[in-house]
Amino acid sequence: MHNKITFLAVLSILLINFSCSNKKQDNSGIAVKFETLTGDDCHNCYGKLVVSKGSLVDTIKGGQWGKCVEYHKFNIKSKEYLFTSFSYSYPMGERCNQYKIYSLESSSFMKKLFEEVITEYKENNLTENGISINYIMSREIKVSLKDSIGFFTKMKVNKCPEIEGEDCETIFEDTSLEYYTY
Repeated sequence: MHNKITFLAVLSILLINFSCSNKKQDNSGIAVKFETLTGDDCHNCYGKLVVSKGSLVDTIKGGQWGKCVEYHKFNIKSKEYLFTSFSYSYPMGERCNQYKIYSLESSSFMKKLFEEVITEYKENNLTENGISINYIMSREIKVSLKDSIGFFTKMKVNKCPEIEGEDCETIFEDTSLEYYTY
């Protein structure tokens, strides 16, 4: 009889613990909070963005030189989203921008909905007829956040001989507009 009571008591405690731990926290209506944490001051050291909404918490690592990602909260049809962006660079003259969109809704908190990396600047060096020439591609990027994400990009390629007093020549220019839905 004592074993049956002990068994029922343990079973009851386990059931109560299981049911309490599986209750979903309703975080709708709770404001989203952001906290930026700076990292070490080194080239490949990230900063952190801590995002919280009630009991839901997540951290985004990104940036460079210990700086956090840039971020912006926006709404589409009463749903909350988080847009982040940051630039990073590689040796030999290459710089990239990374863009991401996350859901801030309780049911899909911090689910990544969109990610895009665009090279903003790149240098290539070639030798032509014994002269060192730098080809420089640069992009000016403007981002639009409405019911989709849009990238308006102006691209330019310059040919720059490494001869003192010689100016760069623009050999190609283009503009583009890209939109993505999420």
